[in-house]
Amino acid sequence: MYAKGKINDPPGNGGGLWGAFLKPDHPFYDQRSECVIMNLPPDHEGPRHYHSSVTEYVLVLEGFIKVSVDGEEIILHADDYIRYLPGTVTQTLGVSNTGAKILVFKTPSFPEDKIVVAED
Repeated sequence: MYAKGKINDPPGNGGGLWGAFLKPDHPFYDQRSECVIMNLPPDHEGPRHYHSSVTEYVLVLEGFIKVSVDGEEIILHADDYIRYLPGTVTQTLGVSNTGAKILVFKTPSFPEDKIVVAED
């Protein structure tokens, strides 16, 4: 059995391709992993957060993003990728002036495992 989809027409809100954020009867529902493709606008800034049990991978496909990883600022360019282990505090601080396209892969898929951290 297989399921086929289109990257430019994801089944989930916000670019979700597969994962536990979909309804259990959806062919791309999966608790083992999730994948989201995101087109970030130039003014994008994400919340400071961590995951308690999810490992997250971010692949930069186009443009660049500036992230904070446990307080260290890092710039990731197209073709760069990074892994965040559970407990790592991360935040997207900025995006190239033309925007950025990223692919986010998480394992396991546990949508409720995003803990927002207050600013210092």
